[in-house]
Formats: sequence, C-alpha cells, structure tokens
Amino acid sequence: MNKTEYNRTRRAVNIRHEICVACGSAKARPGRTRCDICEIIRANEQRELRAKRKRDGLCLFCGKPVGLSGVLCEFHRRYHRQARQKRRGGRPRRPGPRGVPPMEKRGQDGRFERKAH
Repeated sequence: MNKTEYNRTRRAVNIRHEICVACGSAKARPGRTRCDICEIIRANEQRELRAKRKRDGLCLFCGKPVGLSGVLCEFHRRYHRQARQKRRGGRPRRPGPRGVPPMEKRGQDGRFERKAH
C-alpha cells in the first residue's frame, strides 16, 4: 500500500468512526470531519492565507494573478458570477450601492423609514 492509498484509507476510517481527520485523536464535530480545535486552526490558516494573497495582489482562491475584479483571477471571477446568477435564478443585480433597501420598502418621499424600537 503506497502513501496515497494509506492516507485515503485512514481518512475513510476516521470519518466512519467520527474521529478528526486532521489530528486523529479527538472526536469530530457532529456532521463534520474535524474537531473544534482543528476547525479553528484551519479557519485561522485560511484567513491568513487569503489576507496574504490579497496583499500580494493574487487571487484569494488559487493564488494566480488577479484579473479585472481586483481580488479574483478571471476563472474564479467567472465561476462566482455564474454561481451567483444561478442562485438568483437569473434575476439581475439590484441597482444601487450595497445596504440600500429596495424601493418598495421606502416611504413616499423616497427615504427609508425605520421603525421606532
């Protein structure tokens, strides 16, 4: 058995027995493959990697040079645009800056009316 087959088998056994696939010693979180500590470590590593890639002007996902979007390469920019359109069901993007409520939630004078607490 070579290293790849061994790792694949070990991972499958750990998943089957609900053991963390990263450290192999702790019980994995319900519905996950890693324990709490390994999840936190992995999240921090990903956060640091993406921040470094952003600083260096590289794609946040793959590390290739960025395209027109400023933070994604052309492949990932297209990929995420298609996924976003699919989630929206083909509906176009709402006009206006982010955080602006849709027109139907505004008052007659065009301003957003907040409810008093």
